[in-house]
Amino acid sequence: MTPYDNHLVVFIGGYHNRNRSAFQGNFRNRRWKQAYRVLQRAKICLTNRIKSAMIELLFSSFRRGNHTVKVRFLLLGVVLALLLSSCAPSVVELVHKKHYQAAQRKIQRELAKNPNDDYYNHLLGVIYRDTGQYVIAARQFEKAIRVNPYVPQYYLDYAFMLTQYIDPPHPTNYEQAIRLLNECLRIDPQNYPALRELMITYYTQRQYHDVIRTAETLLQLHRCDMDAIQFRGKAISALRRWDSAVAHYRWALQECQEEKFRFQLAEAQERLGSDYDAMVQWKNYRERLGEMVVYPDTSLCVAERRLFRLQERNRDWLKAQNEQPILELRSPSICENIDGGYADLHFTILNPYSISDFTVYRNDQQVIIPAETKTGILRQLNQSATGTYDLFLPAFEFESGKNQIDLRVVDALGRTTSERYYFWSTGPEQFESMLMAEAPTTNVFFVLIGIANYQNDDARFNFVDLDYSDRDAIELYETLRQQGNIPEENFRLLTNAAATRSEIQAAITYWLAEKLESDPKNVGVIYFSGHGGRVPDSPNDADEEDGFDEALLPYDWNPNFDRRVPTAIVDDDFARWIMDWLPQENPKVLIFDSCYSSGAAKPGAEEIDPEHIDPLEPNLPIPNCALLAASRASELSREDPTTGHGALTARILRALQSAKSDQNHDGRISLQEVYNQIYPGFYNRFGHRPILKSEYVKPDQIFLLQHME
Repeated sequence: MTPYDNHLVVFIGGYHNRNRSAFQGNFRNRRWKQAYRVLQRAKICLTNRIKSAMIELLFSSFRRGNHTVKVRFLLLGVVLALLLSSCAPSVVELVHKKHYQAAQRKIQRELAKNPNDDYYNHLLGVIYRDTGQYVIAARQFEKAIRVNPYVPQYYLDYAFMLTQYIDPPHPTNYEQAIRLLNECLRIDPQNYPALRELMITYYTQRQYHDVIRTAETLLQLHRCDMDAIQFRGKAISALRRWDSAVAHYRWALQECQEEKFRFQLAEAQERLGSDYDAMVQWKNYRERLGEMVVYPDTSLCVAERRLFRLQERNRDWLKAQNEQPILELRSPSICENIDGGYADLHFTILNPYSISDFTVYRNDQQVIIPAETKTGILRQLNQSATGTYDLFLPAFEFESGKNQIDLRVVDALGRTTSERYYFWSTGPEQFESMLMAEAPTTNVFFVLIGIANYQNDDARFNFVDLDYSDRDAIELYETLRQQGNIPEENFRLLTNAAATRSEIQAAITYWLAEKLESDPKNVGVIYFSGHGGRVPDSPNDADEEDGFDEALLPYDWNPNFDRRVPTAIVDDDFARWIMDWLPQENPKVLIFDSCYSSGAAKPGAEEIDPEHIDPLEPNLPIPNCALLAASRASELSREDPTTGHGALTARILRALQSAKSDQNHDGRISLQEVYNQIYPGFYNRFGHRPILKSEYVKPDQIFLLQHME
């Protein structure tokens, strides 16, 4: 074995990935001297491992060898010397342990000997990056690449800094990161971290065809790579190629056996217009997820609601099929807790023939219904002659915890059908104890945006600076901090020049997404105070009857509107940021104090009667989300000079600062309680109506303040 082979054995024995990448890049490009230096460093870093191996060999020799007493004492002395000897940690170990000052001193000593050592220049860039000195880090990364352009890790670490560390990233950072990642892949075409980061960066830049191409490369390396499947599906959906999206998710479901792909398959089939196929998938998803989960899941609620909508929309078609009775659950919802252990079960049966019998099972045990009671239920059931029958089971008892309910129905022709549903109940005893228990708390994270002074104000477009919007966001931040004792790290505050389109997008899609992903119970609140506007609808979308999209206008909005260079945050874009980047299971709250604000989340949403808010009505297309807006989609919003705030914000601040807002005296202020304080007299004073919308979330269960001071 040659000396080179000895070094290689030590190197492969477990050295750091960064050096492995450096060695491979140098070796492939016949840079022998640099490759040898990498191996030399590798040998030094493994000193402790080599020492352990030597001690083991010496002890083995001591136990097995037929040595004289003198030799035995000599061996023991060598072992003790090795045990007592110390090995200074390597630079990589110091960086890994975040001992940056000690690592920097070592690197500076090495660079004093050879200022063009690419390895140490790169490590110094890593230290500057990790300590937030991004400009200096960029110079060090560029120097390392300039000295030795054949190491993939140099490009990868630099690209990671541009897209993940600098918060929020500048738009040009993405372009530079794409160039670096492509160069990394030119050297190492199968570099998984580079492929994954490139795919995500392409998606951030809406280069959907490149997303698809990169995801397909990842799937060739890892057949069931979850990120690649998700981003490929998102990119295909963003291009509105619903037939391709259906084929993609069908393949993913069959290949990887992940139920979440059934959810996305059903969504794609619904968008494609294949309502029957979508109903089948929603039903399968509801049943399979219901079997797996211990507690109600948000996506389970979404599936139930989507299935119900499709059945309602296709009721006449379903009746015409005349294959077997069709069951629909009317109440209670499978995603609500049944307090007290009792609830009225209400089903609708679609069938052209009368119903002759039904049987109910609870947790695989038949529920005994007295014959006289069942006869009365059937008699009342069959009074309808429309082919639509309502089955009521009053005061049905549920066991504590998860309940599996099976309903089996037989019609006059002997045709049978059955459906399985899952419900959750506290049970009567547990409900009583819960009434006395302390209310649970959740973490709430806020993105607060206030823009009074705009970069491009222009009176020709009736677009001038506002008076109070920046103050709105600042005072809301201070009120929430003081009244709710909410930690500072739960806030992202963007005012005026800091509130550009790219920075708002980064705050939502990176900062808030990361906070919500840590716990499905965390709540995300996005507040905007500033100009709202209406911009021409995209010809590729054309989803607005009046030809205009509602929009939030960031600091850098350009009144000379050009859709090719997006500066306004149109409703479709904002909805995509929320639905594509924020976890679906987390509750989300949008608060907009701007003109046309009730249309700024997504157009076409029906406004709710403030006196009758049904959280399960399909009023806001963003799942698990509530919207509090200053005005309807056709109304302007006002500022209130008497308070020095926007009209909506002034009422919100007053509600948060008043103990009267806590109407149920539980020590917390919910979104519903805030709205109850805002609405009375608002229209008479300001001439526009505040709107509260919700989808799959109850406004009285989202708390803006907890543990009030």
